[in-house]
Amino acid sequence: MAIVHQCIRDAPRLGLQRGTVQLIAHSAEWITLFAEERERLLEILGERVVDIQHMGSTAVPGLDAKPILDIAVGLIHLADVSECVPLLENAGYSYFGDRGAKGDFFFAKGEEKKRTHYLHAVEYSGSEWNSCLLFRDHLLANRIARQRYSLLKHTLSAQFANDREAYTNGKVVLIETLLREAAEAGGGRRNDG
Repeated sequence: MAIVHQCIRDAPRLGLQRGTVQLIAHSAEWITLFAEERERLLEILGERVVDIQHMGSTAVPGLDAKPILDIAVGLIHLADVSECVPLLENAGYSYFGDRGAKGDFFFAKGEEKKRTHYLHAVEYSGSEWNSCLLFRDHLLANRIARQRYSLLKHTLSAQFANDREAYTNGKVVLIETLLREAAEAGGGRRNDG
């Protein structure tokens, strides 16, 4: 049984109606938009930040994605989040607190009904930071991992087009598997053969 890949081409730059799932073909523009947002965030947050990284599917060329930029902000100290909240809110982000009490302080940018950016403020070199980058780097380096993840995303998006929570939950087991494989392989070692 063939899976029909439902992928929208020539979609708007960024933004997706809340609660829905729609994958679009990867756009090189996402890399540029991230770089621009990164510079703004560095200016806004200043010395509290060690590094800012593009993560998630929009950071992986060739991987279809929801048109929402995922950004990891590595903070020197998690306590600095309280100082970052008003700065980010003034820059158009909404604050949603610590997601699951695991040190992932979540912000979203864009209209309430159509978010364009997700920002995760985490401890630099902490477990959340390392997991996000390990997963991204594994997808960048490993064609088979990209294909497995892409197939699952398309299957789930067809099944849960109007249930983002179910779509996200459906990816958890594969993400954990790919993270284990990446760790066992020593990080983002290339396997595009």
